Amino acid sequence: MVIQKEFDLTVGLSEDKEAVVSYSDLTPEYSTISLNLVIDRRRNLQALLNKKLLWSAPCWVGVLSISLGYGYFKLADYFKYVPLQELILNNNFRYELISTLILAGMVFSIFFALFALKTEFLRADADKLVEESEEAFGFDLKAYSNLPVNTVDDYKSLSKTNDKELELLENGKNSQIVIYRETPIAVISLVVDKDPNQTNNSSYVVRIQSFGIRRVYVKSGIMKELLIWALYRTRTIVETLNASEVLVLCELYSFEKDVIPTFQELTFKKISSRPLKDWLLGSIYGVTQDTWAIGLLADGQDGSSKEAVSSDSKSADPSGLRKRN
Repeated sequence: MVIQKEFDLTVGLSEDKEAVVSYSDLTPEYSTISLNLVIDRRRNLQALLNKKLLWSAPCWVGVLSISLGYGYFKLADYFKYVPLQELILNNNFRYELISTLILAGMVFSIFFALFALKTEFLRADADKLVEESEEAFGFDLKAYSNLPVNTVDDYKSLSKTNDKELELLENGKNSQIVIYRETPIAVISLVVDKDPNQTNNSSYVVRIQSFGIRRVYVKSGIMKELLIWALYRTRTIVETLNASEVLVLCELYSFEKDVIPTFQELTFKKISSRPLKDWLLGSIYGVTQDTWAIGLLADGQDGSSKEAVSSDSKSADPSGLRKRN
């Protein structure tokens, strides 16, 4: 088996390394860091959702209603019978004011604990990927990391080979790693399936099964680079499978505001939305799990693929992707 390259996501990148961005298919030596990037992204979803809930109107209406109600009960008589200039000097008033502020803090803490409990499923989903990596990459990453070499060419040169290992090694072509200062900082993985909604055998679905980005680089534009690669890789898949059409899908939560604008920029459209089953998250806060999609059609003249766009599309930009109005 190859030696895993170890990287710590809690440690900053070395400034001694050259500030160069490079790209690589997933190889066995990068299995651990790729999985860690995806897990870190999934864990960060809990923090994103907690932030949304804590700064939402229902939360603050609840905190302020309870706190102001208690404060009115405790402090109203002071404002009624004690002159304003004497209030701050009144020890009883100061005691009741502090107790009201403490109550507000306690109510806020209760809301925080409730939200943390309600969003714990996101962390649980992330942690289970350690044993169920196929859900993130479409294949067994543990077996992949145990392969003897990193590339298909190196594997074919071995004296002993088997078709299963070769097929497993080729799965790395459907995942892309972004490397900066010789350290992986982002990864995206695709999975190809037949389209269950189409009767012909030339329609496929390419799912963006997972992605992960070091948190400090989420706003750097790397998400756009990952999606551009995903679309170009899909075009290659279209040609390889001789597919007539391919639908590229990605599942996102409605609170993933750090990446949703990038999907919209590249003309992904939200085609379905499902409220979470939890009564608080789904019914009160309206948190949904959404499917974003973009269609690619094969070009019958030259066998290449092109994006399915409407007639009001703008001309292609330098990245080769068409933009909708």
